[in-house]
Amino acid sequence: MDARTRDFAAVRAAMQRYVDREILAGVSWCVLRGRDVVDQQCVGLADREASIALKPDHIFRAFSNTKLLTTCALMLAASASTTELKRCCRSSPTGRC
Repeated sequence: MDARTRDFAAVRAAMQRYVDREILAGVSWCVLRGRDVVDQQCVGLADREASIALKPDHIFRAFSNTKLLTTCALMLAASASTTELKRCCRSSPTGRC
């Protein structure tokens, strides 16, 4: 499978294995190419105790995941241009990074 594929059966099978082995209660994903939805699927449960199936319109609470995304974005920016990162550090309230 490569980035041009439209057959996501292998992905669905892999995610179903995680659910079947009870590694994850459920998995939901959406793959975009530009602004077009290429694939959108759900497997497993949104609520294991109540046996509620996961649906595409379920809302997820991310909480601390934003820290991970911010850190990744900062590291990508740092690898692309160290001067921008240095300028950002100089303007920080503590003066440190």
